[in-house]
Amino acid sequence: MTRGIFQAASFAAVSFALACAGQAEPEAAVPTDPAGRLEAILATPITLEQDSIYAAFAAEQGADMMLLLPALAVNREADPLARANAVLRMAAHPVHDFEVFRFTIEDPDPRVRGATLAAVGPIATHRWDDALPILAKGLVDPVVGVQAKALQELRDRDLEVLRFYVANELSPPELREIALQTIRNAHAWGEPVEPEPDGTLRRVTPAGVELAVRPARSFPEFDLVIGPLSAARPNATPRLLADSIEVVNRVIPAVADPAGRYLALERARRIEVHDLEDGTVRSIGPGIAPRPMPFTTDFFFFRELRRTDVPDGSTRLVYEMVRAPFGAGEPMPFDTVTIVADPGVRGKLSPARWARIRDWGARFVIDSDGGLRNRPLPMPLQ
Repeated sequence: MTRGIFQAASFAAVSFALACAGQAEPEAAVPTDPAGRLEAILATPITLEQDSIYAAFAAEQGADMMLLLPALAVNREADPLARANAVLRMAAHPVHDFEVFRFTIEDPDPRVRGATLAAVGPIATHRWDDALPILAKGLVDPVVGVQAKALQELRDRDLEVLRFYVANELSPPELREIALQTIRNAHAWGEPVEPEPDGTLRRVTPAGVELAVRPARSFPEFDLVIGPLSAARPNATPRLLADSIEVVNRVIPAVADPAGRYLALERARRIEVHDLEDGTVRSIGPGIAPRPMPFTTDFFFFRELRRTDVPDGSTRLVYEMVRAPFGAGEPMPFDTVTIVADPGVRGKLSPARWARIRDWGARFVIDSDGGLRNRPLPMPLQ
């Protein structure tokens, strides 16, 4: 999974930290003008001491900080580390100046370019059209560490950009692998799969298990296909696991454990776990839309509790969200959600079927239509 990959490779954090650490220049005369004082404060690595000095200076300057920081960030005569830290400090302000970020991503110093990506990534969700070109530019940076930072901040928010990066032979092999795993992980989290020319839906799990659904019946008006599901572990022959499953919005309702031994799938609105080593099948019970619980050896799914028809033609569905281990163990409900199935959206199929896990940095959420908006999931160690 994406976060684990970055931790294992560690190059994004290490390369960026080493680049930004820098060595402070020998002490010069202490400037007295605000711009010079700010540059002197930020021309050192960010520490608690710098935080304290910077906070006092910012309180003294007040609203003028909104002018001082951008001016320092774009001043290529200023100390490069001060420029980089000014960019990072800008990200903490409620008003974000993307004109400055578009300039600093072109800075000759990789520390400033890396800082730009670090500043833009956390705010990208709210300014995606402005953020994406900056993150994409980072992916073609001549410095590998800056490319790594761009991948880290882009995450799985634009798979087309990631596919382009993977296809680019100039991309460093280790980063191409991370981008590929990010794509695979996004599909496991509920991102729709692009169909092949014959309509086959195929994806590979992060553990290397290839899943394929060949449509036997198709209902374009509902974005629904029905067909057999096969799975193949790396270097193994595909095995038929279900003769008929329903795929809505091109989201294959099957997820593998991190080791690639078990596969949890939905068939006939029931959840079952297949052991791909010995071929045994464990029935979990009623449920739909299995998803991996991020960075655990568990998965979760939606189990319907009740449904109510509404006069406007919609249906209110109440689900308990149930967590279960891929291996031995009992399923445990952990949340209850209400989702509205709209007759104008995919023929009133449940939006749980195309629910998507999203990484908000601080925590993971599950998101879909019908009122299921960014519902927090348990933390990995919970």
